Amino acid sequence: NCDWSSDVCSSDLREWGLDHAVNPVRRIKRPSPPKARTRRVSETEVLAIKAATGSPHLSDLIDLAVETAMRLGELVALRVGQIDIAARTVTLPDSKNGHGRTVPLSRTALQVLERRRAEAGAAAGTRLFPITSHAVTVAFGGGVALLVACWLTGEPPKWRWGGRG
Repeated sequence: NCDWSSDVCSSDLREWGLDHAVNPVRRIKRPSPPKARTRRVSETEVLAIKAATGSPHLSDLIDLAVETAMRLGELVALRVGQIDIAARTVTLPDSKNGHGRTVPLSRTALQVLERRRAEAGAAAGTRLFPITSHAVTVAFGGGVALLVACWLTGEPPKWRWGGRG
């Protein structure tokens, strides 16, 4: 980080009594900040990707990701005991920043989680999704690649990721 390096260099120059010395880091051109994302995926795009993957796990994960903004690792690690149907929340004991958080659930997210919980069983430690983050990434990438190929060729998909038909 140029700002941090520049601050350290300036501090050192002052500390060493070199007040008239030039901080060489200040001459470095700083990169422009990345453009903020302003586009949200459309419902049509979500449906197309879900259909292209052909995976019931991925379909539910995509719905939950869109509805809750949870990260992939948080989603695949979900366990039955983290869901509070009455409060309409999911409790994440550990998130990216190292702190737990509570995620409010929309009607759609609640329906997905209730169905998943019924399929998984009542044990609090049971995972809702028997799939790894890597497997989700591969399946999602395959679904998107299939859609891009169809878009480029102008042909409808002839098969779904994970199987023919």
